[in-house]
Amino acid sequence: MKIPCPSAVRGAALALSCCLAAGQASAVALDPATLPASLLPKSGPSGAEARYLAGLRAVTGNKLDDADRAFRGCLEVAPKAAACMLGVATVAADRGNRDESGKWIERAAAAEPDNPYAQASLGRWHAVNGRIEQAIAALEKAAGLDPRAVRPRVDLGDIYLTNGDLDRAIGKYREALAIDDSHAGAHYALGAALTRRGDATGAAREFKRATGLAPGNPLPALELARLYSAAGDLKEAEKYAREAVRIQPTLVPARLALGQILESTGRYDEAMREYRDMAAANPGLAAPSFHVGALLHRKGDLAGAAAEYGKALKTDAAFAPALNNLASIELARNKAPARAEELARKAVAAAPGVAAYHDTLAEVLKARGNAKAALVEQQEAVRLEPGNPVYLARAGTLQAQLGQKKEASASLGRALQMSSSFPGADEARRLLESLKR
Repeated sequence: MKIPCPSAVRGAALALSCCLAAGQASAVALDPATLPASLLPKSGPSGAEARYLAGLRAVTGNKLDDADRAFRGCLEVAPKAAACMLGVATVAADRGNRDESGKWIERAAAAEPDNPYAQASLGRWHAVNGRIEQAIAALEKAAGLDPRAVRPRVDLGDIYLTNGDLDRAIGKYREALAIDDSHAGAHYALGAALTRRGDATGAAREFKRATGLAPGNPLPALELARLYSAAGDLKEAEKYAREAVRIQPTLVPARLALGQILESTGRYDEAMREYRDMAAANPGLAAPSFHVGALLHRKGDLAGAAAEYGKALKTDAAFAPALNNLASIELARNKAPARAEELARKAVAAAPGVAAYHDTLAEVLKARGNAKAALVEQQEAVRLEPGNPVYLARAGTLQAQLGQKKEASASLGRALQMSSSFPGADEARRLLESLKR
């Protein structure tokens, strides 16, 4: 599912990390809401300035035809004005013409190579097209040309965050906030980076700051709901999830978060209402139907769950969670191991990095009598989640079945060292004792 860009925090820079993931390229040039007067055309008759400002007003009012005429009129009297070129680029981007927008951005950067806004726009253009090294170079140049520029520093942070360089990302966000501590987008982005680093306290502080600065944006509240939910503070999690939903009732991730929190507190009927409302309002999304199915599955209604998983798969045939859960139902309820294997393999193919899907496939293969292949999948689950004693014990069981006593004893022993009370611990303990005889 697509999640709205954090750039929706008003007054914030474009959050490239999200827009890169979503394939969005708009707003790479001008940002009229925060544009300083210093970007006015530097060359040509004074009429260029008036036309440029008229173009800005038209862009802000979403009058794209008027804006295009004004910016092109500006270029008639000031043909080398980078600002007017960026204006044309912005109109092209808003019309969905990526290539045209990029050409004008490149022209602007070539016309005024020392214009920080042109270089910043060029950096964003490179970024949304996957040219990361060129993007970083242009954005660093923009930041160097204007020591007080916040946006290129946030954009650099977003690029570093997207590429997993947390130290550099955090450094750039802190640089931006040292210039302007009221920048909601930088606080939000810093919170995201600190979340990935595992600093929940620091992340919560930044998200709360972003919430205060941008009370009309639901995303900081949503991230706070997720943080508190992960920490087990479901009361605070629910408060922030409801706040995110209040701000933007159509934001699916917020509704999903609220449903999951309600489910975690045992309020299944309330959770089901959230999920069903989402499914009805978003027939083109697989996730709401999946969550309806998952709750029915949890309550033991396997037929109802299978029907909802089927709805999710009609929307998205490669929706891995639905494939995985439906595979387990086909195995347990319908006694259809061949169908279960087909679904489980599709889930693994769609999301090979999820340990639970390899675990399900291993269970299916074991049920089909293919212990050797099952062990391969179970060991992959262990590799992906080495701290999960359930997966390790299941690997030990398969190793014992295949006559690998030494390996089985090691796997079972390690699993029981991790936990003495995981599901299946008693069986693992008995099997380990039998292997010692």
